[in-house]
Amino acid sequence: MSSGGPVQLPSSALGQALLAATLLGASTLTVMSGATIAPALPAIAEHFKSLPDARFLTQLSLTVPALFIVLASPLAGYLADKSGPKPVLAVSTVIYILAGSSGLFLDGLIDILIGRALLGVSVAGILTAAISLIGGCYEGHRRNRILGWQSAAMSLGGVIYITAGGFLADFGWRLPFAIYAVPVILLPTLFFLVPDIRERQDAEAREAAGDIPWKLFALAYAAAFVAILAYYVIPVQLPFLLLEIGAPEPSTAALTIACASLTSAVVASLYGRIRQILSGRASITLTFLLIGAGLTVVGSAAGLPAVVGGMILSGAGLGLMFPALVGLILEDAAPHIRGRASSGLTMAVFLAQFLSPVVMAAVAGGGTAEWFSLAGQGTLAAGAALVAWFVWIRARR
Repeated sequence: MSSGGPVQLPSSALGQALLAATLLGASTLTVMSGATIAPALPAIAEHFKSLPDARFLTQLSLTVPALFIVLASPLAGYLADKSGPKPVLAVSTVIYILAGSSGLFLDGLIDILIGRALLGVSVAGILTAAISLIGGCYEGHRRNRILGWQSAAMSLGGVIYITAGGFLADFGWRLPFAIYAVPVILLPTLFFLVPDIRERQDAEAREAAGDIPWKLFALAYAAAFVAILAYYVIPVQLPFLLLEIGAPEPSTAALTIACASLTSAVVASLYGRIRQILSGRASITLTFLLIGAGLTVVGSAAGLPAVVGGMILSGAGLGLMFPALVGLILEDAAPHIRGRASSGLTMAVFLAQFLSPVVMAAVAGGGTAEWFSLAGQGTLAAGAALVAWFVWIRARR
């Protein structure tokens, strides 16, 4: 076990590039856990139409991974701290390949749902371990740059995987499940190149690390939850808003959402440079301002150009959010609790994804535009409150 000293990274430039590519590639797996099979849902429901509640169970297959990510994240964090993040990442990736692609050969809808649940468990391990490894392998400006690339890779991966899923669904409902076998290409570098980081768990190490700033972590989790809860109004409600303003084509909705994703990727890729200008606190503040302003613009839009402008603003905010919050956690988390600290963020993000449609249904009222205005104004208000709390906690510490 390491005692928290410098991690031995690959000595060659090629080895370091492959290490970074492996961690970034593993991070993209989290975004395709749900929506990759979305284009195939009607065909899956048709195939199993003889079963009671086939349509409901088919739709459940899209959301059940997020629920199990939330449930499994605390265990993933504990195991990453206890055994090291590399074994958690390796085992989770293998489970991901087997469970994710199980729809290629399973014949029962319930069996497919079980596979989707196991997929969620694996995603909890992958994202938690990837964040822990980035925290252990990189420091300072280099860490900020990698965190930005991680968020950019996740945004671009979402566009690529969903597009590929839609293309394959044209040829059969089972084929999108094949995309989940893609991470097999990561296994060689994952097993032989990623360093095995295991931190000391004894009392001496804990005492040297000092008190664990759980209040600060709670702030980061709450910030992530609020931002994602608001942001997910976009995929749920945007097609209906476009229908109301006279742009009903599905391709228009897809391209508009892609504008947000691409903007998110560009801003995230520049995060290393942004952090040389702005502090972590300022980056988090800007995240809420951009997402809130973008959603408010969409809510008041009278035409497609304004909607696209709002999407660009919101996408920029999302591009800042993930690296800023992960960076905050990694800066303040002692090495022996990185896994548990990271798992809290994983749980907050996917809990918000899972609950966003539920919250919208619970406070239903008004038209679609009001949804965006409410989410935007709520994000601005909650962001101001969270930033004030952040400053207060920092001042007390």
